[in-house]
Amino acid sequence: MVSRSPSIVLCIALMGAMAVTLGCVTESVQPAKRGTVGPVKAGGNVRTDDQGSVAAPVTQQARDAKSNTSAARVMLQPLGLVTYDGLTLPLVSPDGGWLAAQSGEAPSWSAVIGAADAEVPKSVLMVFDLDKLPLTGRVIEAPAGGGMMLEPLVSADGFLISVFDARGERFPAMVGFGADEWREVAWPEADEAVEAKLRSIESAEARYLVMSSMSRVPASMEERGIGPYLYFDQARGCMVIADESMRTSVVLEAGSIAGCWAEVNGEPGVLLTKADGLYRQSLVKSERGWSAGSATRLMREPWVVRATTSAARPYILIGPGPKDQPERLQVMSMQLLAPDSAAAP
Repeated sequence: MVSRSPSIVLCIALMGAMAVTLGCVTESVQPAKRGTVGPVKAGGNVRTDDQGSVAAPVTQQARDAKSNTSAARVMLQPLGLVTYDGLTLPLVSPDGGWLAAQSGEAPSWSAVIGAADAEVPKSVLMVFDLDKLPLTGRVIEAPAGGGMMLEPLVSADGFLISVFDARGERFPAMVGFGADEWREVAWPEADEAVEAKLRSIESAEARYLVMSSMSRVPASMEERGIGPYLYFDQARGCMVIADESMRTSVVLEAGSIAGCWAEVNGEPGVLLTKADGLYRQSLVKSERGWSAGSATRLMREPWVVRATTSAARPYILIGPGPKDQPERLQVMSMQLLAPDSAAAP
């Protein structure tokens, strides 16, 4: 078995969470100059204009009430708005330089699960260069009479997509960064332990949630015995960390629906998306091994985070756009900073 379907169910949950929280934030922010980099305080929301420009709040560190281990500051830079199909969240290249988004009519569930009689998707795929602002995407052309859809996998080679020809035949392809065309490839293989885990899950929905939400721990954390897998566990209703055998080793914050690995000043942790905001949860080492530490809310809206290898843009945030434009998502870059030791406790 291989992963070849977008996280439709996860996106439905996430977009529903966004719909609940939009317009409900009461904490005010102090405007800054448009387009500049600025930190956001814990619990602060980010206001945007119609073009997606952000007024950044003043500096204030987030601090957990019980422990400082999750304390952090975030530095945000607005990148702009992208259109999406209401279900499929954009993907970001490993180096943080490119973003792929899918708009138009969302693919059917039969197309998502790879059914033989699936309708040809009518999606529009666009690739954006995040170094060129304002964001202007390049449309990736589908074969005549056919269609395409974005898959939840990106590598150093590009974005994985499914291409459908005029007869409805489906095959995998890769869209390279900076390229206007796709090339046919083979479906990627999953690790043996992941394959075994997927075979043990009866629900197709749960299998897709595992694969589409999974990420492997960075080498710096793996060397310390953390992970190596982070994914959404539908049975527990939250993100979890699993070992090499895919046995759950750490159950993370209740209600978390997406996440990525994150270190602050060498301290291991994760960034987690919940219905009421973006959190950082620390990982604590004891004689029994690693466990979940305290969690601190960094932002009041349910931003999804894509981790990158870029020093300038280590994290790309994807979240709700203007309230009157539900078909658009806000894209921002974020740096996760250590708390200011001089700040008041």
